[in-house]
Amino acid sequence: MKTVKHFFKISFYALVVLCTISFIIILLEILFYSQIKELPQINIGIPKVFYIFSPNEEMKYRTFLEWKYLLFDYLIFWIVVFLYFQLKNNFKLLNNFKQR
Repeated sequence: MKTVKHFFKISFYALVVLCTISFIIILLEILFYSQIKELPQINIGIPKVFYIFSPNEEMKYRTFLEWKYLLFDYLIFWIVVFLYFQLKNNFKLLNNFKQR
């Protein structure tokens, strides 16, 4: 039961980190395109671009979502969050051992 709880905890935190970083990317790209006064073409995703939002000449926007890159990015963030929790637990155990 503890393993399932740990899995869902890591999955939730990975999703939150992915959404937060994607939102920051959107804000930075909008800021960049507003500075250079061009129509924005927003690309979302680290390291793979999984969503493209681009206008054409008639101001009709084209969107494109690549599911395999979205899952790839989520997997990378899941691994990073998992490693964070593992290191955090190891440092906590190490500090408890040093205090004894």
